[in-house]
Amino acid sequence: MGNNTFKLAGVAIVLGLILYFLFPTWQNYDLQNKLKSLNTEDSLAYVEQNRKEIESIEDNRLKLGLDLQGGMYVVLEVDLIELIENLAKTKDATIDSLLKVTVARTDKSGEDPASVLVEEADKADVRLSRYYGNIQDNNSEIGTYLTDQQTEAVQRALQIIRARVDQYGVSEPSITLQGARRIIVELPGVTDEKRVRRLLKSTAKLEFKLMADETRAFNALKTINDRLAAEYVVSDSASVDLVKGPETKVDTTSLAAQAGEDKTGADAADQKKNPLFARMQVGNIGYGAIGAAMEYDREVIDRFLNRPDMQEFIPGDISFHWGAKPIAVSNDVKVYALYALEREAAMGGGSIEEARATISPMSNLPEVTMRMDADGAREWSILTGANVGKQIAIVLDNTVFSAPRVNTKITGGNSSIEGLENMEEGKDLENVLKAGALPAPIAIVQERSVGPSLGADSIRMGLISALWAFLIVAIIMVVYYNTAGLIANLALILNLTIILGVLAAFKGTLTLPGIAGMILTIGMAVDANVLIFERIREELISGKTLKATVEAGFSRAWTAIFDSNLTTFFTGVILYAFGIGPIKGFALTLMIGIVTSLFTAVFVSRLAIDYLIHRPNAKLRIG
Repeated sequence: MGNNTFKLAGVAIVLGLILYFLFPTWQNYDLQNKLKSLNTEDSLAYVEQNRKEIESIEDNRLKLGLDLQGGMYVVLEVDLIELIENLAKTKDATIDSLLKVTVARTDKSGEDPASVLVEEADKADVRLSRYYGNIQDNNSEIGTYLTDQQTEAVQRALQIIRARVDQYGVSEPSITLQGARRIIVELPGVTDEKRVRRLLKSTAKLEFKLMADETRAFNALKTINDRLAAEYVVSDSASVDLVKGPETKVDTTSLAAQAGEDKTGADAADQKKNPLFARMQVGNIGYGAIGAAMEYDREVIDRFLNRPDMQEFIPGDISFHWGAKPIAVSNDVKVYALYALEREAAMGGGSIEEARATISPMSNLPEVTMRMDADGAREWSILTGANVGKQIAIVLDNTVFSAPRVNTKITGGNSSIEGLENMEEGKDLENVLKAGALPAPIAIVQERSVGPSLGADSIRMGLISALWAFLIVAIIMVVYYNTAGLIANLALILNLTIILGVLAAFKGTLTLPGIAGMILTIGMAVDANVLIFERIREELISGKTLKATVEAGFSRAWTAIFDSNLTTFFTGVILYAFGIGPIKGFALTLMIGIVTSLFTAVFVSRLAIDYLIHRPNAKLRIG
């Protein structure tokens, strides 16, 4: 019995630790009920008064996954092709051709873009040192350089996304890297999908650009319009390919005035005569813009301007950008300005040292004020001094937020971004500017949302499933194994409690697949007891004493129990290593359950049975 005393002390210590780690979860449950019973004002006051305690409870409680709590799950992919394109020192038809082939291959195979580019360059006998690295580098060294840049860009993107999410204020976010270019973002409790997309996707590439020559820009647009019109003349069937848009007339001389009267775009005759200008007003726009168009016409205009054959008519030093906000709204139809800017930025936004969302004292509208570092302030001073009386467009992610006119040289490195819809957008813009610009564009390749009510239903159904599984197993064990079955049931309850305690101790997350893993663990834990009890039955038939029978039953069943659980544990390891999302949650609780079931079935059950058989007139009923 002396040895059992130490075992009993060990079980008590384990149980005490588990209850200690689960206590914050109970405190959180009690806290939520208390806050629900208070009115809004009292609950806010209570949270403010007990902030530190509440934060400690939130940090140490058992976390729930998105499928149980509700929230957003987003998979982001870093555009490494555009990163490589942006790294090129010079651009010509050769590198453009290589990049197009690289895109085609990587889209199909998912291969590493840097490696594919090097292979294609070797095939075409092109020295990549003309575009990347040092002139003396060979293609293999350039490939190593580009691979390093890719890795650095993905890691930088991961850090920036994490910083943005932290500033957004989401509690318990999960941001992890998957593979070479994908980032998994889990945001519990978030419901504003549009805002989250904007926050995550924004590259925060801030640039200050000068206005392009208006005459040259207009001539480029007129040439494109005339070329498109000529295609209609050559073949009427081409009109279907040119534009898939609405077909009713709008007076293009005053889009803002006509927006509310007709929302369907230019008619077929106007489309054929002026395919581009029928959808936009050119000149006399104000705001420094070259033209303006209705919201529903912007996509068609972009398709015209981005056609490779039409790009040839746009001067290489000019680029077109839409304004961030409408310049007019009539009957819910928005009109946006189109700006012609110099392609190369006069100044980048990398020198922004501080950004702050505020209300402009001049316009009483939201704006984001920015302060530059010493080098940026000096560059800004030179830029504004050289362009007094001219407009400088503030461009964020290729969209013009404002194009203020420089009235005097600006010293001190201060500037601002206007044209914001509300303070919420201002705060988001402040966050992305503070976190820094992404090294490459990011695309959302997968997204799903779980509402709080659906999460609550998942918890309820998961608990019901677990309860039914436990009750069925418990009843069968008691009916079939009598007293020994009751001991197995008590060990099973302890096993489930320990699983939750371990998850809480290591700040793990309980998910719906995790609950499924726990339900599977119920069966596996009982399976170990079944092996032990059946072995004890066999030993009792041989006529051994009760103590000898129990000793032999546990020792001889151990090998089979250990082998079966070990193989299942390795399966869990493989699932956790190579699985994603729900599979990882299932594998984690399965592995924890296997370890805890060995402890409860072999150690705790043995301790309880030893206690029974060492009493005077001891009896052990096993069926």
